[in-house]
Amino acid sequence: MKQGNKLSQKQELSARTLLSSKILQMSSLEIIDFVNEQSLENPVMEFLEERLGYGEGSDILEKIKWLNKKSLGSFEKSNIGIYEYDNELWDLGFGEADDLSSHILMQLIPYKLNKEEAAAALYIINNLNQNGYYTECPGKGAKRIGVSNLCFEKTLCVLRSLDPPGICAESLECCLKVQAQRAGYDEYTTQIIDKHLPNVAKNMLHVISKDLKISITKVRECCEEISTLNPRPAGLFQDEDKALYIMPDVSVSTDSDGLNVTVMKQSCPEVLISELYSSDSFVNYDEETKKFLREKYSQAEWLAWCIEQRKSTILSVSESIAEFQKEFFLYGKEKLIPLRLEDVANNLGIHESTVCRTVMNKYLQCKWGVFPLSYFFPKGFENSQNNNESTAMQIKEQIKYLISIEDKNKPFTDEQLGKILNEMGIDISRRTVAKYRSEMLINAVSGRKNHYQ
Repeated sequence: MKQGNKLSQKQELSARTLLSSKILQMSSLEIIDFVNEQSLENPVMEFLEERLGYGEGSDILEKIKWLNKKSLGSFEKSNIGIYEYDNELWDLGFGEADDLSSHILMQLIPYKLNKEEAAAALYIINNLNQNGYYTECPGKGAKRIGVSNLCFEKTLCVLRSLDPPGICAESLECCLKVQAQRAGYDEYTTQIIDKHLPNVAKNMLHVISKDLKISITKVRECCEEISTLNPRPAGLFQDEDKALYIMPDVSVSTDSDGLNVTVMKQSCPEVLISELYSSDSFVNYDEETKKFLREKYSQAEWLAWCIEQRKSTILSVSESIAEFQKEFFLYGKEKLIPLRLEDVANNLGIHESTVCRTVMNKYLQCKWGVFPLSYFFPKGFENSQNNNESTAMQIKEQIKYLISIEDKNKPFTDEQLGKILNEMGIDISRRTVAKYRSEMLINAVSGRKNHYQ
């Protein structure tokens, strides 16, 4: 057995350094939750959420978090009590039915549902997806709340007859068929919904025409009828004003002096040391308590320092982004230029990984909207004609323009679009063209071709 010495270098990060890195990459909501949890565990710390200026917003966030924890996914037979029939619940006391649940429940009043049917109705309504579909197996739902399959299916049938048309449908096809039948559309429209929705989406009218043995003109008329239907019946009741908006970490504004970059309060909440446990008051406690308080005092000071470092780093990186992307903030999205994390790191004299952690989960607000910080680091494509780089957004605009002027009887293929862009000096592959076209929800050749004969 051979013995020898081996020299190796190993770097270990302290727990405090790891905490600093962790805090830097947190989102606004995560840092608020983290500081709040720390304040509950540390008697020396004080964390006042009202200092963030939320007002009623923080109450709304708490309610949303609570609602998200409520799950209707697991029921025992005894849980039918959750959906007890209550005459007051079904009374007209709902007022204006400005939400989907109230709108459906008000329509159920004339049906005089019994206890089991009421339980089934409430269960189904509470388990609709965001489109307004009920996709769970009826037998499974019936078992969960302890009612018969017949009762559950009967109630589901009643719900599917209500307004808005298509509500509680099991699929997109069923939703559209209900609406088509109520609108009195002919049988060919229903057949197309049943068998050819993918072909409708791809504009493959000739395939539909051949299968149903009807003219292209008739197919187009049916497709126009289908376009009037609503694939998301629940969307009519989704109030945009009640949406949970992203809380930006950074704000960039413009004035006569140029760009002003500000780190928002909610991104770096203030940590205070309680006056009851200041270092001067430690003399009033026994040695064990003093040791405990000193440890907690040190933890609070370190957390406050980490948050201050977070604020400083976010500000520095955001100011550097604003410097590189100045034209964007002044004139709009079309002025966004290619930028790398390495460029900002070199500009600030910090490591690229620090920039990466800073950008992660952060949002910037400006007059053009709210954007993730990563938005300002678009990949660049070399342009041989002007020795500049083009961003993905600029290339998408070029693709969109070329498609808008193409001959619809003979539209460009992805390969042809790629060749045209290559001739314009943009080095791009057919696969990338196809990716960008799909991201813009633009159909392939068959979906853009005019099939009139």
